[in-house]
Amino acid sequence: EAFEHSAQVTTLSVHHAGRGFYPPSGGTCIEGKGRGLGHSANVALGRGASDATFERAFAGAAEAVARRERRLGGDDVAVVVQCGSDGLGGDPVGAFNLTGDAYVACVRRVVAWGWPVLVLGGGGYARSDCARCWARVTAAVCGVEIAADADVPEHEFLAEYALGFYMATAASAAADENTVQAVQALVETVEAAMEAAVRRRAGDDADAETQTVGRKKVATGRRPAWLDGLAQRTGSESADSADSSEQLGDRPRTLVQSERHAVALVGGMPAEASALVAQAQADGRSVAGGSSAQHAFVATAGECIVWAYGGVAQRLQLAHNAGMAAPVVVLVRAAGGAAGVLACGGGRLRYWADVQQGGRFVEADAGVRGDMVVRGVQVQTHG
Repeated sequence: EAFEHSAQVTTLSVHHAGRGFYPPSGGTCIEGKGRGLGHSANVALGRGASDATFERAFAGAAEAVARRERRLGGDDVAVVVQCGSDGLGGDPVGAFNLTGDAYVACVRRVVAWGWPVLVLGGGGYARSDCARCWARVTAAVCGVEIAADADVPEHEFLAEYALGFYMATAASAAADENTVQAVQALVETVEAAMEAAVRRRAGDDADAETQTVGRKKVATGRRPAWLDGLAQRTGSESADSADSSEQLGDRPRTLVQSERHAVALVGGMPAEASALVAQAQADGRSVAGGSSAQHAFVATAGECIVWAYGGVAQRLQLAHNAGMAAPVVVLVRAAGGAAGVLACGGGRLRYWADVQQGGRFVEADAGVRGDMVVRGVQVQTHG
């Protein structure tokens, strides 16, 4: 938050985010405000992230940030790396399943960029594993390798390493809840945002040509230049096409564009969603779209369609919002791979529990001004 309004500092956080997990670092989204828009990126991984998962996510997202900095000049860049070792498999608090090898690989990648680097520690609640990990990271920064099977040197605290006098930190048997496809989707979100930030800096990326009416800027309809790059990444010939998708390996891409937003969805778009978008665009109505690690949605003023990748789509009615702008929709992860949906618009907040199985519908007046909830709503679900 200290830098959310700054275009001079870019923050990239690869972390776990989940219900009840502290600290609540946020789901995957590109944040920042004002001039800092696009300069803060969260890459939120699921539980049990392995070395391979973490390195794949970090390499893709971090390299996207580095490419952006080089294109913007890159002469006065310095990098701060914060290595919280609570991601180690033996940590009693963290949710990942990493070993020291992942930390070393990521820090070496950053050092190889050639910019000045400051490496910091962070969280970590298994003291001996913290020491092992940070010793190996420090050595990597200095160009020295400490092998995982090297002995812990004798010193006054040697007894704390009694479970294994080696520099290795062990992974647990926890399952990795992250798929290759989901990680790739997170990386591509960051890549698209970094590309957009470059275009904004170059002055080539206006959201649309605008005219001033009073104190409000109104879009006149020209497609933003940054959409061209996003359209190419999705394989679509036209970013205005509602069903412009292409099979890339086993991960089809679909680009959903409305007047003010564009979202690249992973996993393709079911026929119901494509039809909804096409009809809305033909009628000149606004469309919202978005995706999480496991689900995606498209929404117009009157209805929202939610689906799990490779799963069945479910249509949710928003009759109270008919004739208004597309609502703000938030996907809420639930147990068992299900999803809940919060839709805010038309002066109300609506909630669906377990949309995959048609769970009970809950609705409450929330005291909404535009898209801002001004009075809290508590929703309890069972099962």
